[in-house]
Amino acid sequence: MLRNTSLGNTSEANITTEGSQYLQIPLGVNIFLLSIQAALGVLGVVGNILVCVTIVRRTSKLSALSPYLLSLACADLGILLFNHPIVILRIQLRSRWILGKVICLYVNTFKETFFSASIWTITAIAAERYLNTSRKTKKIRLGQRKSLKKRACFIITAIWIISFGVTSIPAFIHVEYHSNNSSHSRCASTASLTFNRILVTVNAIILYVLPLGLIALSYQSISKRVAKRSEALLAGTPSCSREATCSNTRAILIQTRKTQRILKPLVIVFAATMLPLHIFALAASYWTLLSRQSYFYVLFTMVNISIAVNAAADPLVYCVVNENFRVEMKAALYGCFRCQNTKTVRERHSLVTTKPQVVWSHVCKPCGKVRGLLSCVLESVLS
Repeated sequence: MLRNTSLGNTSEANITTEGSQYLQIPLGVNIFLLSIQAALGVLGVVGNILVCVTIVRRTSKLSALSPYLLSLACADLGILLFNHPIVILRIQLRSRWILGKVICLYVNTFKETFFSASIWTITAIAAERYLNTSRKTKKIRLGQRKSLKKRACFIITAIWIISFGVTSIPAFIHVEYHSNNSSHSRCASTASLTFNRILVTVNAIILYVLPLGLIALSYQSISKRVAKRSEALLAGTPSCSREATCSNTRAILIQTRKTQRILKPLVIVFAATMLPLHIFALAASYWTLLSRQSYFYVLFTMVNISIAVNAAADPLVYCVVNENFRVEMKAALYGCFRCQNTKTVRERHSLVTTKPQVVWSHVCKPCGKVRGLLSCVLESVLS
């Protein structure tokens, strides 16, 4: 995203002077900003890994949204593991590139896919809930559930493939790696200014305006249908004459409300945190002098923090609004530790004393001193 939206292109292709023209951020402030970005990255990675572990281990206990939430967690992980560190290096090193040719040509272009997959996964959640409220109130059988899962997997696969084609391929076609020596390497775009402006505008539409518009329309339609069915339940109309039909109607209404409790915060967080990126990208593309302003990299840093907040906040949203997910997340986290009731050393020595004291303690030991939390999480998936 930061490449295709000209943030990377402008700062590298158009700037010929060194970083001395930009504001020199005090060392203390720079360390503080780096600490914030590092903390967001670490917390976001751990949180999204726990989401993936929870969904993989407890799929049967979670809702039908689990495949979509897994896709969203993977997209957030991609943003935090690939985009976030690369952007931090761009900001700190200005126009220099130190990550080599392979990362420039392949990793740096593929990471654009994660932004598109993230927003369109959220859009797919809204569309899926709209379809579920639109169908007749019949009990979903086991075969139908398998069919819904297959459809979800197909939709998610299509989202990732299309995201790759729309965002990463144009970036790959127009990227070049220049290396005079180790200290003057550059990873720059060769796209013309006109093409770059078109690309930035199209990205703003298909990755921000259009998804939010579709989500808003889905919300409006879902709200009308929910209100209509709620009135039918309260009034006891013929559409809710049989007990089985009423039960199914109530189940759909409850599931719809649960989905909305998850979807609303996700959409609000996305709309608020990704808006600065698109505004900054459009401004940098249509006002080329922005990249030469002394405050350019300060704005760049704020945009990067905003993107990291978006990717790191999703696991928190799941835990806050969904009690079942919160319980499963705790179980996945506790699964990273081996807990057992043990007797203390004092008790063993007290056997020879006149007043033995038996002291039991609940001890939780990490899975390994070196492997850390990440290895614990991965081990809990394989166990």
